[in-house]
Amino acid sequence: MKRYIALLLVMLMVLVPLASCSDNSGKGGTNETGGAGGTSADSSGGDGDEVDESEVLDVPANLELGGEFTILAPTVLAANYTLIDFDEPDNTDPYRNAIYKRNSSVEEYLGIEIVETEATLGSDLYNKFKTSTEAGSQDFDACFNKMSESCQAVGSGLCLPYDDMLYIDLEKAWWNKDCSEQLALGNKHYMISGDIALSDKECIWCIYFTKDVITELNMTSPFELVENNEWTWDKMHEMAKKAIIDANANDVLDKDNHDRWGLITHIENWGAMWQSAGLKLIELDEDGVPQIAWDTEEFFNVYTKIQEIMGDKTCVSPDDDKFIVTAFPAGKALFATEVVAHSRNYAENEYDYGIVPFPKYDTTIERYLSYVADYSNVVVVGFDNADTDRTSAVLETMGAYGHTMLTPVYYEEQLKSRFARDPKTPEMLDIIFQNRSYDLGVFFNWGDANNQLRSATANPSALISSLRKNINKQIQQDLMKLDLF
Repeated sequence: MKRYIALLLVMLMVLVPLASCSDNSGKGGTNETGGAGGTSADSSGGDGDEVDESEVLDVPANLELGGEFTILAPTVLAANYTLIDFDEPDNTDPYRNAIYKRNSSVEEYLGIEIVETEATLGSDLYNKFKTSTEAGSQDFDACFNKMSESCQAVGSGLCLPYDDMLYIDLEKAWWNKDCSEQLALGNKHYMISGDIALSDKECIWCIYFTKDVITELNMTSPFELVENNEWTWDKMHEMAKKAIIDANANDVLDKDNHDRWGLITHIENWGAMWQSAGLKLIELDEDGVPQIAWDTEEFFNVYTKIQEIMGDKTCVSPDDDKFIVTAFPAGKALFATEVVAHSRNYAENEYDYGIVPFPKYDTTIERYLSYVADYSNVVVVGFDNADTDRTSAVLETMGAYGHTMLTPVYYEEQLKSRFARDPKTPEMLDIIFQNRSYDLGVFFNWGDANNQLRSATANPSALISSLRKNINKQIQQDLMKLDLF
């Protein structure tokens, strides 16, 4: 049934605006070898302007690959729209409808049928991928999973790099360059994301704030603070302390009454904070080899400030993600940290809210850096894949058509228009999406460093002394499995 409308969709592709939250723009036409954009052989578009080659699909249209292309993907979550394929369109769900139309176009373009196998995000999905790959059964052409389990798959030597795959071009506008560059190992790319799916956009960390509280307390709007480079940790903490209400005057903020918190967050905020300060647990050297990056005085000083904020029980709820889901819509907090996807859940809030980037450590930080949370999905390919040319053609085409058919629906029509409550939020979303931060140390959790650093009582100076040997050993083991050591 998908193919009945696919040919028309392909013909209409030229009418679809080229848009992407990755801040790329350009012009391209459609012809017999480039369904989403022009071809690499073209030097100009239909209006005589130069073609932006990053917008050009270089996968030929006459491949007629045939057969099913099976993707292992997570079931959808409230805070992460993860589904990849649908058998029928659904005009009541714009994301589902856009995915259906995108896949129908890809199927027609390449002569294939996209099939999705679902599993629970995380270990269940990882185990299905691992079992199939190690058995060489070739059950799945590609797999989407959350960051930590995808890193586990890569570190276990289960995945192929994309660098030698014929049709994958990570310089194209539909690939998330922050992801591919910051997660490369040995300068090879095993995990990628972008317009092929929604998850890498859904799971970017941000700050939600209650506008009524800002007005009530006559505070400067966080929008204005962001624009004036005054949105810092200290400013957020200062405002959070002013916003609390101890309704029953028992000197404790309670979750089951009418108390109001300054900031509600949870355990992933630790990594979000040190990354917003421009720091990471692991950095890549020029050869793409992971190096410990948190054994510095700068990190220790920043970490002390993180502990001060996360440990301030007078105004902060530091470790309850379920509380955030219910408390923020009920107006029980000034600030809440969560992923962008929660804007869907907050769309019917009684209390008006805004979205801003996570604040800077201080005003010397150049950009507002946005942590990409662990639940964000990347796509990997198992080492048992027998036809990487075919796989790369499908993934590249899905990304290109996602760039023109899926991302505009998500980012422009829904996130920036339907879910935004004011004209400033779209501007803030652009800042959030243009400055994404990935930390290999968080996702690989070598030496259990990430887990141990997410604590108000941790001593990073002592921890690095005790963990350094094990971290380096585990990095070496993973690189050896990838033939990178």
